[in-house]
Amino acid sequence: MKKTFILSVIFAVAAVCSVSAQSFSKGDMLLKGSIGLNTSGIGNKDGKASQNLISIAPEFEYFLNDRLSVGGTLGYSNQWTGEKIPNFSGDQTYKTRVGTHVFTIGANINYYLPLSDRFFVSFEGFLGYQGRADRDVEILGGNKTKVTANQMDVALLTVAPAINCRINDHWIVNASIGGFYALAGSAGEKIAAYGVGVDFGTFTFGIGYKF
Repeated sequence: MKKTFILSVIFAVAAVCSVSAQSFSKGDMLLKGSIGLNTSGIGNKDGKASQNLISIAPEFEYFLNDRLSVGGTLGYSNQWTGEKIPNFSGDQTYKTRVGTHVFTIGANINYYLPLSDRFFVSFEGFLGYQGRADRDVEILGGNKTKVTANQMDVALLTVAPAINCRINDHWIVNASIGGFYALAGSAGEKIAAYGVGVDFGTFTFGIGYKF
């Protein structure tokens, strides 16, 4: 809720700016992307637990006119959680590591609405493939056991709004919270995977270079 309120304030401030110079023109190219990193943990003498996330998503755009662009996107994220319990069984230490790898590739179309000479709103549509693999491992003493290895392959459609700020003629920063998504595919042999919804909580920040 707090993130949604912050984005609403940003949009409201940008909307009061008068429309002036266009930020893009036909034939412009934009290389942009986002990098995310998050880590947290708790622990005491009885054990430790941690959660980590790293993601990267480069994107290329070619402008068909001053507001519409097409291009392609690659994305990868790795999220893992871990737990360590000393003296779990006699003098042996028990550890678990649960990792999720997500790979995304596909085409995107973007519409830019200028609000001023520096601020503009964009709406990005993406259609492509997303693969997800889970790797769960248990370690007791020196013995390692792979518990599960789940795989999911889906066709993914997303639509996400963003607020953009042009720093100068080349550099641009943008921020987005959430968006619409729909997916359909499989999560293993004879197991269907599907979903439709709106994500209100995922915050992303990126930077781009126009040339």
